[in-house]
Amino acid sequence: MKALIIVSHGSRIENANHEMVELAGEIGKLAESDFHTVRHAFLEFVEPSLEQQIENLMELGINRVVLFPLFLAAGKHVAVDLPRILEEAKQRYPEVGFELTVHLGDVDGLKEIILNEVMTIH
Repeated sequence: MKALIIVSHGSRIENANHEMVELAGEIGKLAESDFHTVRHAFLEFVEPSLEQQIENLMELGINRVVLFPLFLAAGKHVAVDLPRILEEAKQRYPEVGFELTVHLGDVDGLKEIILNEVMTIH
């Protein structure tokens, strides 16, 4: 079984975190044929943390985890923290496949999406 975790920074503003929960839920509906479950995780300020979410997935018997970093730039969280957390998970669960995708800022077509959005402003 394959799972997707969408991970973001986390915020002290509750509504911002709720947006992540909703986004993960909506993506889960769109991807239900590809992923057993889609979850959200945060790196700071709120739970579930990425480590907690990985643990939750292991209890479900997930054998492949894809991690999508919802970050625009490859700062410390993307370049250092996420690879470290995934390496720890790989050591703890060697029977599980873990994959880290590109971060949002590196997604093909992002520039076009932004330009399309601003072109609608009159």
